[in-house]
Amino acid sequence: MTAATSPINVGQLVFQLEFGGVKRLSSPAVLLVEDDRILREVMLEILSAEGFAVSTSDDSVDALRQLLAGAKYDVVVLDHEMPRLKGLDLLSILRSEKRWVPCVLYSGSLELAAAQCKSLRVGPVLHKPCEISVLVRAINDAIDSHA
Repeated sequence: MTAATSPINVGQLVFQLEFGGVKRLSSPAVLLVEDDRILREVMLEILSAEGFAVSTSDDSVDALRQLLAGAKYDVVVLDHEMPRLKGLDLLSILRSEKRWVPCVLYSGSLELAAAQCKSLRVGPVLHKPCEISVLVRAINDAIDSHA
């Protein structure tokens, strides 16, 4: 067969689309909730460079207000250790209000059992510090699992 008539290998095409560096048509909207200013700024720069449209919040209560008021994000990246409202508590409130925005929790100490992750519709907790590739994969997985 010539190149013009060769069948498309769908599996290979999907792999290339997901892992071959092909960008999405639009930048996924990420809400990054992190109280540590330096870490928040670094993560903002890195995630923006990775192709995400990132908004930030330094306060989990304010982030919760935004989300309950109907702010639209493709994924929320939540630090667990926040001063006014823990990330896990924010996530629990969202779920109790039937808000199913995909979330990625990260923490220096939080551990969740698989059953807890399933009931909250969240992937495994990422542990600080984590490699950026791990965070990006978790964000993409969270978005893809709710598509």
